[in-house]
Amino acid sequence: MSIAGLTIIGESINDSVPSTHTLFEKNVIAGIVELAKSQAGSGAAYCKCRVTFF
Repeated sequence: MSIAGLTIIGESINDSVPSTHTLFEKNVIAGIVELAKSQAGSGAAYCKCRVTFF
């Protein structure tokens, strides 16, 4: 569905998601890139990446 003026921001690159957290912990850059590509392929104009450091 297309809505004029609507910008989609993909937000699944988030280390609070267990599978994504594992990618960050193990430094699996290719997996994180694939998440971004998937979001872009689904129509995201921007991808937001959230990482928490302790």
